Amino acid sequence: MDGRSLVEPGGPGYRVRMSRRWLPLLLLSAAAASCAVPSKVDVVQTPSTPTTRTFHSHGISFQYPGNWVAFDAQTPDPQQAPTQKSQDIVGLDDLNIVSITAQLAPQSDHGFSVWDKRIVSQFSDAFLQNGIEVRSGPEKILVGGEKSLRWKIRQPSGVGYVLDTTLVVMFRGDTEYYVRCQHTAARGPEIDHGCDQVLTSFKLGKAQA
Repeated sequence: MDGRSLVEPGGPGYRVRMSRRWLPLLLLSAAAASCAVPSKVDVVQTPSTPTTRTFHSHGISFQYPGNWVAFDAQTPDPQQAPTQKSQDIVGLDDLNIVSITAQLAPQSDHGFSVWDKRIVSQFSDAFLQNGIEVRSGPEKILVGGEKSLRWKIRQPSGVGYVLDTTLVVMFRGDTEYYVRCQHTAARGPEIDHGCDQVLTSFKLGKAQA
């Protein structure tokens, strides 16, 4: 389904504003790569390294490969992501990561399903306007029991690499969750495997009444 043919309320200006809303999330890969996110744990391969690690914080939990590390949480830029609630990152290095970002949804989206044609159209516009190549999607999936959309996209990292990314978006109450699994060409199989592990084990805490 190509949502770009849909007519949205408010005319062309509405489309531009809504596309800009997604920009900090779509460009997260470049920010993470250029900042060289510091690791929380020392990456030392020993026989005692677990095959699987479990992440549990900020109302989410998931499993990820035992040879990955968890990175320090990043302080959001107030101008770029004023509604960001949390951002958690695990992975191999600053380019090959899985990140989970939670942010407050605008009031206009409360009660909407992420599968709604209006939401799909907004993301399609954002990809197009920011020169992001959509390789597949959107695919309707369930993650942690929540309706979600999944795309595979490609974009420059800003530091000389082209990054392939699996982007998964889900809504829960007043919060939007973005799971990004990004990798360079050389580390694709490792990140794709870890991404599947994160998504199949992903759980959200109880929704607030």
